[in-house]
Amino acid sequence: LVEDDGFRLPHAVHQRHLLERDRHDLPGEAARIHRRRGFHVAVEGEGLHFEYFRGEFDSMPDFSNMKPVSRGMISDVTIPVTADAEDFAVRYLGYINIPEDGMYTFILDSDDGSLMFLDGQKVIDNDGLHASLKKKAGVALGKGFHPVEIRFFQKKGGRNLSLEIEGTTGKISATSLLVH
Repeated sequence: LVEDDGFRLPHAVHQRHLLERDRHDLPGEAARIHRRRGFHVAVEGEGLHFEYFRGEFDSMPDFSNMKPVSRGMISDVTIPVTADAEDFAVRYLGYINIPEDGMYTFILDSDDGSLMFLDGQKVIDNDGLHASLKKKAGVALGKGFHPVEIRFFQKKGGRNLSLEIEGTTGKISATSLLVH
């Protein structure tokens, strides 16, 4: 784990194995990416770390220049109960534990903007002011732990955030795969 302003952030420790393949396109809104390797990590528990920020945003803010109002743990990709302001942003950090090599589809639904990073690379861009909108990405992943970061902001009106995962055998509960 790496310390950042007193907050323990996840950090991959050892490579598990390399499973890269050529890039390929997937139908629909699926992102264009290649198979990713998994890692061994020292898991502390289930769920993700989150950082909550207050502010009014029209697009995703640069979190590196902001100080969170609060931090905590959350079991699923959803708006934390501590999100008591009308306008705010949240950053989620942790790992997704992929049970077996294969193709996985991630579906991120948000009102307003959201981004999803997997293994340090942006895989879903759902940024901007909009009503509830789903974006998806197909990703070939190797078995093991993969760093995941999800960013979200809310500006006035309706608010929603959720993550669905489909694996080699169908729908998978995100809660069962997210760890820190």
